[in-house]
Order: sequence, then C-alpha cells, then structure tokens
Amino acid sequence: MRQWTFAFETYQYLCAGEPLAGEIKEDAYLRWTAEKIKLWLSEGMLIFFFCPNAEALHRMKHLLLSYDLSTQVLSPQDSVIDSIIRWEGNPQLILWEGKISTSFIVPAMNLVFLSEEEIFVKKVSRRRMPACAGRLLS
Repeated sequence: MRQWTFAFETYQYLCAGEPLAGEIKEDAYLRWTAEKIKLWLSEGMLIFFFCPNAEALHRMKHLLLSYDLSTQVLSPQDSVIDSIIRWEGNPQLILWEGKISTSFIVPAMNLVFLSEEEIFVKKVSRRRMPACAGRLLS
C-alpha cells in the first residue's frame, strides 16, 4: 500500500506598518488588510473573512466595497468546509458570520482565514489551559 505525506505551511497574518499622516490606526489596519486582500486575490486565493455578528459583517462588506473589493456573503447555514470543497479555484473573498481566534494562511491550499476582531484589535477571548494541564507534560 502506498502512503502519502503532505506538509502544509501555515503562518499568521499580522497587520504591519505605520499609519499615514493624520490616519487613525483602525483606518490604517483596514487599508493594509485591503491591500493584502487584493494581493491574495491576484494570486488566486480563497479568502474567508470572519465577522463576529451580522452587524459587523454588513459593516465590513461596505468598508471593503470602499476599497473596490466585492464580497460574497456565506449564509450561517453554509459550512466553510463545504465552500472549500466546492471551490473551483477562482479567487474569492467570502464574508462569514462566525469567530476564529486568530487570522492564518495556508499557502499550499491557497486559503486565507481572517478575523475581523483581530484586524481591528478587539479583544478576542482565548481558552485558558487548566492549571493541571502543564503538570502532564512534566
């Protein structure tokens, strides 16, 4: 029987740079993210942009439109996994109501996952490890 091994590199997306003169930090983060999204779309990537609620999703749709980025909104009943499986390889920017703790990229699969909360530097709740969990590694 033949065995296959696949290695997928992932890395975290972080906004970097200095705001333009007179530009507030949140606007700079959005501008940097819009520029990066345009680059990823030019490279044929499938981009999922997670927004924590319907209001944030609609706000983000309008903000991205101001950067000439059209989006498709995935309904809450749709699955991200099903969208990846059905993907035909065309560059796409998809907004989805949901949360992820951090943005990340899987270049080998042409996938990008963005967290609206992380980009706008909102506090994202993270699960804490139980105190006893560290003792298991000793």
